[in-house]
Amino acid sequence: MASQSGFDVDSIFDQARELGTLEGRFDPPSAPQQPKTVVHNIIFWSDGFSVNDGPLRQLDDPENAPFLEFIRKSDCPRELQPEDRSTEVHINLIRRDGKCPGLVVDKSLPWTSIQLKLADGTCMTAEFNYRHTISDIRTFVDTSRPGSPSNYQLLVMGRPPKILNDPTQTIEEADLARSVVIQKF
Repeated sequence: MASQSGFDVDSIFDQARELGTLEGRFDPPSAPQQPKTVVHNIIFWSDGFSVNDGPLRQLDDPENAPFLEFIRKSDCPRELQPEDRSTEVHINLIRRDGKCPGLVVDKSLPWTSIQLKLADGTCMTAEFNYRHTISDIRTFVDTSRPGSPSNYQLLVMGRPPKILNDPTQTIEEADLARSVVIQKF
């Protein structure tokens, strides 16, 4: 599966098979104490890839090139390397048919419910991890209303309502736990 930029997901899986790391085990240098283990899942979809429960990333986005190059070389990407070098890192490379279904909530991490009031009058409740971003909320809204215009704002209900205009801000940073978010055109 090659992307428009020529990135070939098949080559990642072929390389992993050759090196015997298809399960994606990337170990740091051995340490005398019993190391703890961290597991990361990198899922390749037809429309990109996701890391753990994170958002969809594009294969042809230049910002993702260093990450993908580490994977291609069967190395642990820098963003997944633990601070404690004695920690073992296991990376599972997973291929899924079809497009990324959207947001995945990891209930083993801090999470919250957010009530969404959409411009069409629909109210729904969605669950997010604290590390999900405003961009993830927009993705959830866009996925639930395919074909709808995307030129809307998200606001936190309050007096006055606060505009959520930083897409990289996390749920925790924006203090959105158990809040009401409004879609406004």
